[in-house]
Amino acid sequence: MAEYLLRPSLPEGWETGSAGLYAAMDAGASQEAINVLAQRNIDLSPHRSRPLTREHVDAACIVVVMTHAHREQFRARYPEAEDKVYLLTTFDPQAGGSDVADPIGSTRAVYEETCSWLEAAMNGLLRYIETFKSERDRL
Repeated sequence: MAEYLLRPSLPEGWETGSAGLYAAMDAGASQEAINVLAQRNIDLSPHRSRPLTREHVDAACIVVVMTHAHREQFRARYPEAEDKVYLLTTFDPQAGGSDVADPIGSTRAVYEETCSWLEAAMNGLLRYIETFKSERDRL
């Protein structure tokens, strides 16, 4: 859901992609996630899961994770890229660096709550991304 919430607001020339540390290849989004984003006029149905690869990490300016455990697992797997990884909720001052739990298998209400957490962090994340854009413009 985070990828599809972020995508329409990204600055020109930026791309986003979702990948998981332990994701299966080519699984679709849950129907609950599709329904929650459909209420926001976002079509999540094309989404397909994929595992995180070295190529993704090398190509990324920033890697955003949902939990502290994900951040630590990323750092253990890609120690040379630890300066790229951020917990999503650090971009939301109200969240206090909390984990965003995976809602898979949960009720629609849990998906709605998760989506609200994601949306709350998007403005801060976009402001941070703009710092990269400004830096590139100066070069």
